[in-house]
Amino acid sequence: MLRQQNRQARGPAQPGLADYGRPRRGPPRGFAVAIHGAEKLAASYEANRDDYQSIMVKALADRLAEAFAEHIHLQARRDWC
Repeated sequence: MLRQQNRQARGPAQPGLADYGRPRRGPPRGFAVAIHGAEKLAASYEANRDDYQSIMVKALADRLAEAFAEHIHLQARRDWC
């Protein structure tokens, strides 16, 4: 989420998402989740020409990330609301 890094002679500043940090008190405004290692595992299956396993790894990683994001959202709502 980099803002425009080069200086401009005119025009407004180009803020990035980091410029809108959360206040000291209150719920988090955003978060990110990832399933590390899934792409490497899927690539190893693709290298062995096992497309089915590769697709299953990608789908499972996607669902796990989505479920974890929902869990974090639920926890944030319980803690801050």
